[in-house]
Amino acid sequence: MKLDTRHQGTAIPMVRDVMQTRLICVREHMSVEEVAHLLTAHSISGAPVLDRNDNVVGVVSVADLAAQSSHPQSVVTHRRQRYYHDPEAELPEGFMVEDYSPSRLVKDVMTPIVHRVHEDDPITDAAELMLQARIHRVLVTNGKTIVGIVTTMDLIGLIPALLGPN
Repeated sequence: MKLDTRHQGTAIPMVRDVMQTRLICVREHMSVEEVAHLLTAHSISGAPVLDRNDNVVGVVSVADLAAQSSHPQSVVTHRRQRYYHDPEAELPEGFMVEDYSPSRLVKDVMTPIVHRVHEDDPITDAAELMLQARIHRVLVTNGKTIVGIVTTMDLIGLIPALLGPN
């Protein structure tokens, strides 16, 4: 791993040094079942969602699918994230329950917010964004082009390199 920037005397990797460049993307019109099989087959927990024109319109994760499948008749949503629905629980202000059919599409369950960093940003920018947004992946861009993805597992993988040998 190439470390090419300095922060308070410590080398900090750039996003491009940590990101994965082999992206698995899904289409917004795919069924939730298709996406579940795709994520499982590739041993990943989420993927960018593309529309028919190859624009990134969101991200779908295993958590989105789990929330969808936990209660086949409803999903509890908030402005920022989905939560499991306990029919006995009182919903906090800002929450609502949506009805849906079991054959939902990715566009129905995805998170429609796309968090991005530039490949030339320090990896700390990606980590801070993930912490602030409470997410597990950010897309990496160069201009308007998606060139990679950084996940929480990629960040965890940095710990041994940054701490050095035992």
